[in-house]
Amino acid sequence: MSFSPSILAKKLSSLQETQDSIVTISQWVLFHQRHSKEAASTWAKYITEDPDARSSKKKLSLLYLCNDVVQQARHKRKQEFIDEFAAVLPGVLKKIYASLDPPIQPKVDRLIAVWEQRHVFSASVISDLREGVKNASSAAAPNAPTSASTPTGPTINSVPDLRLLTETYLHLNKLVDISSETLSRVGMLSKTYLSPTSSESLPAPREYISKLNQLEQLCNSSTTSIEELKKVRLDAIKQLDSLRANINDSLQGDEEKLKIIQKKLASLKETRSELYDMIEGENDIQPSGLVSEAEAEPEALPLDDDDEVPTYQNDNDSDEENPPKRQKTSNSFHDSKSPSEKKVAFSDNIEIKEFRSEDESRGISIIPSVEDTDDDNIYDTEEVTSISSEFTKHHKDDLELKYEHESTDDDGYNPSSGVESDYETNVNPSVLNLLSKLA
Repeated sequence: MSFSPSILAKKLSSLQETQDSIVTISQWVLFHQRHSKEAASTWAKYITEDPDARSSKKKLSLLYLCNDVVQQARHKRKQEFIDEFAAVLPGVLKKIYASLDPPIQPKVDRLIAVWEQRHVFSASVISDLREGVKNASSAAAPNAPTSASTPTGPTINSVPDLRLLTETYLHLNKLVDISSETLSRVGMLSKTYLSPTSSESLPAPREYISKLNQLEQLCNSSTTSIEELKKVRLDAIKQLDSLRANINDSLQGDEEKLKIIQKKLASLKETRSELYDMIEGENDIQPSGLVSEAEAEPEALPLDDDDEVPTYQNDNDSDEENPPKRQKTSNSFHDSKSPSEKKVAFSDNIEIKEFRSEDESRGISIIPSVEDTDDDNIYDTEEVTSISSEFTKHHKDDLELKYEHESTDDDGYNPSSGVESDYETNVNPSVLNLLSKLA
């Protein structure tokens, strides 16, 4: 089949993500060695401009096709393919790298690393490829959303415990990709040169030996990559075990913290309950300094007979007479025509008794209250009576003295004493005799 850009474009459009599809188209391109430049330019135009190549997966498949072509060309010493693709690859990566999905971009980076390790391209070409990727990334950064540049939560790389594990995981993915490519080539060559059904299409013995040697190198490379991959996986398991142990320790610490917090909450609730009880108790008990209105008002106590205001009964029942005034405790006394004995309470501490007789003036006795008496102020009853009698004899008001004087002038009888005066005893005996005769 002859070569044409349209035929290659159709083949590129039918390219699948499988290894067989990539190898088939790669062998067809390598077969047309004279059209290496057209093949590279058609591939570059298709991956950057064709609508069918808009998806990131399609672009990745086209890059894998380029990888297979240049690596096969290196083994077959078809340098023209390497030179033509080296001329278009930096520009292609610069155009498409920013539009690739984030999971696809690391795979493109690994392709560049593989080309550098296997010396597929020169160092200057590798540098151009990395520069193109870097420029594409920096050009896409200002157009990125603000939320992407300022994440709201911590990423995996920001966690110290996961940083080493993240690096190991990224290295593991690179090894997986390299091993997958090597294994796919081993599978292709094995199917071509080791399958009995393809004996009719086998090359000449010398070329056949060369293919077998190439297959051996791929098998050895695949073995090395698998061994390294196995080692990295074991390291990842160890890191995961260490991380798991750290997480378990942290989990136990969290459990202890929860227990402490629960204890504090229980103590808090108990203390708060006690405080509520204290507040309710204070509301039930009235403060001692405050007295209710009902308690502040004194109860109306019944008046005793001794506490009543004293009144004086006179022989004259006239209502117009002014009521007697309270007497103060003094040495002056006033007459009263009441024949009865009265108790007059002038204060809480003094009680006065009044006496009235027909022929004698009233005597007033002062009796101290029991509450105010002490051992030094207690008087004997007889002593008080004698003092009162002497007081009555020697203290008379002016009216009584005048009356006694007039009575003495008339018949010499002293009504206050109830005995005859000295005048009667000294009367003339002649007068007495005269009176006896007249009788």
